[in-house]
Amino acid sequence: METGVRKQISARKLTILSLLSAPDANTKTAQPILGTTRMQKLVFLVSERTRLALKDNTYFNFDFNYEAEKFGPADLDLYQDLDFLRTMRLITWDRGEVIELSPEPLLEAMVKPAARALALLPEEREEDELSFEYLMGVDPLELLVADAETEGEPQYAITEKGFTILDNLRSSSEGRQKELFEALENACTAVRQEYGHWALKRLLKYIYDNYSSLTTKSIIRSQVEGTR
Repeated sequence: METGVRKQISARKLTILSLLSAPDANTKTAQPILGTTRMQKLVFLVSERTRLALKDNTYFNFDFNYEAEKFGPADLDLYQDLDFLRTMRLITWDRGEVIELSPEPLLEAMVKPAARALALLPEEREEDELSFEYLMGVDPLELLVADAETEGEPQYAITEKGFTILDNLRSSSEGRQKELFEALENACTAVRQEYGHWALKRLLKYIYDNYSSLTTKSIIRSQVEGTR
C-alpha cells in the first residue's frame, strides 16, 4: 500500500487470517482451525470484542454481519470470504491440502472492494449443508460436535502467502491504523487462546448462554442449552 493512501481493510478477512496465524493455548502458531462452525463462532467472538474499536472508523471496513440463523449467530458472507481467501491462496483447507503458492502477495485482496477481486469470488455457497441430515432425523448437534478426525470436516490453515500479506499490512500501518490493527490481532490471539481449544459443544453452549438474542432461530437451541 502507498503511504498516506487510505483504503479500508476488510475486518472480517483480516480476522480469518489473524485467527489462523495466532498462537493457540499451547503457544503454537499457525495451527489449523477445525470446522466451519468453529470458525464462524471464533470470528463472531472477535467481532464482539472489536466492535467498539473498529466500527465507524476510516481504516477498517467493519464488515461483520452476524444474525440469528439455524445454528446460532452466523455471518453468511463468511463462507464467501473463506472461498475467496482460498482462491487467493492465502488459506487452505480440506485436511491440510497443499496448494502451490504464487510468488507475489496481493494486498488488494484485503481491501474494500476491488473490481478485480470481486471477479475472483466463487459462487455463493449453499447455506443449508445439514438440511438433509436434519430432515432424516439425525441430531444436528451430534453432527456439529464430531471428533477432529471425522472424515470431511475441513481444517482451515494459513499459507506462507497469507503470512506475507499479514506482515505487509502490519508494516504498512502507522499511527492510529497501526493501533487498530494491533487491537484486532490481539483480540484474535485472546479468542484463539481462550476458546480455540474448547470442544465445539462447550463453545456453542458459551455463545448460546451469552448471546441469546442471536439464537432465536436456532434449530438446535434446546439441545445446546441442555448441555453441561
